[in-house]
Amino acid sequence: MVTQEELEKMSPEEIAQLQKDNCIFCKIIRGEIPSKKVYEDDNVVAILDINPARKGHVLVMPKEHFPILPLIPPKIFDKIFLATKIIAHGIRKAMLVNETTIFIANGAVAGQQSPHFLFHIFPRDKGDVLTNFNLQENPAMKGEQKSIEAPLKNNLNIMLSKILPSSNSSSKNDSSKSKESPKDAKDLVDLMAKKQELIAQILEEHDDVRLALIEDPISFKEQLKGNPKLEELFNGIDIETLSKQLSSSFKEVAVVKEDDAKEEKITNQNLESSDSSSSQSNELKPEVFLGEDPLKQRAAVFEYFNSKPKAKQLLISDPDYFIELLKNRPDVKELFVDVNIHLLSEKLKERGGDVDE
Repeated sequence: MVTQEELEKMSPEEIAQLQKDNCIFCKIIRGEIPSKKVYEDDNVVAILDINPARKGHVLVMPKEHFPILPLIPPKIFDKIFLATKIIAHGIRKAMLVNETTIFIANGAVAGQQSPHFLFHIFPRDKGDVLTNFNLQENPAMKGEQKSIEAPLKNNLNIMLSKILPSSNSSSKNDSSKSKESPKDAKDLVDLMAKKQELIAQILEEHDDVRLALIEDPISFKEQLKGNPKLEELFNGIDIETLSKQLSSSFKEVAVVKEDDAKEEKITNQNLESSDSSSSQSNELKPEVFLGEDPLKQRAAVFEYFNSKPKAKQLLISDPDYFIELLKNRPDVKELFVDVNIHLLSEKLKERGGDVDE
C-alpha cells in the first residue's frame, strides 16, 4: 500500500505506472489474473465478463492502459473498433442470434466501473432481460442548456487565457529570437485564441475529459502522451493549475445552482407577500402587465414561476426562446397574454430575479 507521502514524492511517470500496476484489467492482460479470452491481437484483447449481464457478454479492451475514450490514440481506437466488429459478428454466429448491443460506459457518471476503457458486447434475443436504451426528450433541458452555455464558455475562456502562453511573454522570455513583425505577432495571438477556444470546447462538450483533468491531473498529463493531437493542443498549458481552476469553478456552479433554486423560492414568496406594498406598485407598470387587472395578472405569473423556477430562469436568460416555447404550450401561453415579456425579463435580470425595489 502506497502512503500519501510516498505518492506525493512520485514523478508523473511513476504514478501512471502505479495506476497500471493496480488496474485489474491490466493484470488480466499481463496474465496475472486468469480469464477466458475469446480474442487477442497485438493491440486488443477480448474476454468473457466474469459477471455477465447476458450469456455471451464480452469485454473488448486495448492492451495499453487508457482510462477513457478521448485519451486513446486514433490508430489504436481504429483497431479496437475493428476487433469489436469482428467479435460481434462471431458472437452472432456462435450464439445463434441476429442482433447485438454494443455499449461504451465512458466515464464514471456514464456508468464506467473500471479505470480501463472497454467495449461491452451483448448478444440479444427477443424477450431477454436486458433493457434497451429509451432516451426521452426533456424539453426543460433545452432551456437549461441555453442558460449554462454562455457562462460555461466564458469561464473556460477566462481560465484558459490566464494559463495559455501569450505572444508577449514568449517574445520577452526568449531574447535569442528576433523580434516578431506585427503580422507574425498577430498570427501568434490568433493561434493562441483558436487554441484556447478549441480547448474550452473540448472541456465543455466532453464531461469525461473534464472530470479526468479535475480528478487526476498528473495521470491526465501522462495519458496525453498517447494522443499526439491532444498532447499538441495542451502543449504549454499548466495542467495542474487548470485542474484546480476547473475544480473550483464547477464547484461554484453547483453551489450557485443550488442557491439559485433556494433564492427562486424565497424571491417568489416575497413577491407574493408584497402585492400591497409601494415597491410592488412601482414594478406593476402598464408596460409590463397590460391586462385589465395587472395585480391579478402579476400574481398569476409569479405563482407559475414559483412552481417552475427553471421557466423563470429561462425567461431571464433568453426571452426570445421563452416566447418560442410558449407557442407549443397553449395552457401556459394564455397566462402570458398581454405581458411584455422582454421588459419583464429585463427587470428581473436587473434585480437578479427579484422585482422588489
